[in-house]
Amino acid sequence: MEIKYYDKGRFIKNTQHSNIKNGVLLCKKCQRWYPIEDSILIILPDNLIKYDHQNFISKYGDRFRRNNKKESIKNHEDTLKINEINKRDEEADIYHNFGSEFHDKTEREHFLRILRPDYNEVIIELGCGTGRITEDFAGKVSDYIAIDFSKKSLELLKKKVKADILCVKGDVCNLPIRDGIASKIISAQVFEHIPGENEQQKFVKEIRRVLKNGGQAGLTIYNYSIEKRWKRDFQKKGFHADKIYYENFTSKELLKYFQSCFEILELRGINCYLPKLSRLNNNFLRRLIESILSRTFLNSFLGNIWLLSIRKGQS
Repeated sequence: MEIKYYDKGRFIKNTQHSNIKNGVLLCKKCQRWYPIEDSILIILPDNLIKYDHQNFISKYGDRFRRNNKKESIKNHEDTLKINEINKRDEEADIYHNFGSEFHDKTEREHFLRILRPDYNEVIIELGCGTGRITEDFAGKVSDYIAIDFSKKSLELLKKKVKADILCVKGDVCNLPIRDGIASKIISAQVFEHIPGENEQQKFVKEIRRVLKNGGQAGLTIYNYSIEKRWKRDFQKKGFHADKIYYENFTSKELLKYFQSCFEILELRGINCYLPKLSRLNNNFLRRLIESILSRTFLNSFLGNIWLLSIRKGQS
């Protein structure tokens, strides 16, 4: 791979791979090239990038070989992903207003508990968004790769996170990463937004592919809890704001995806719901009750999201 950066209207070869604001990553073997824009490496698959109207190609594509992109066919899943890309970009500035601050803190604490970052590790975060989880891990490991397909979210993440990390605009179902380099993988509330069983299976296989033998992954995923089942108009799967696909999962459904590929270290419901619990003004008491519930058999019924910890075998 060769990196070139853009300066004063022309591309200049650069042997230093860091601190490139605008440029391209060029594969000498196949002559394909990937834009670097605002220090974000863009490696979306062809079936998604051709619809990215803000991308680098429209500005500088005439300076490279025209056969850079392969012909691709847009399917239903691609359309859903493109809709989500646009919606995530649109809402990136207000994303931090969504959800509960209390639940957010609980989820972040669980990730730190199950993954315990070590400086010599390589951690990859799939679907990093604006950096809600990234802040807790970046800077604590030697290499951190944050992947999302919303460029606007990645731009906000770079402003928020001061540690030196690699931000990649990519598809978590088609990771632009070589096999077996990740010590650990983080994925916070991403799996539920992957449309369709085929894409969901690709996501699971990609985690297995890029993890080292013995590597560990931590995920949080929507739980089809009792609270949701009781809601009159609630749908197990559907769309947020008519654009972002979502699906809630039972423990049996998650095990079907992950158990054949990984050792299951932990699967429990967290951010447990009880009527009127959210009205308590005492955060210590709320945290105590939630902690107790998440350690009992009730967690699978009451947890708003699943916490899943998995490990790749040594073979």
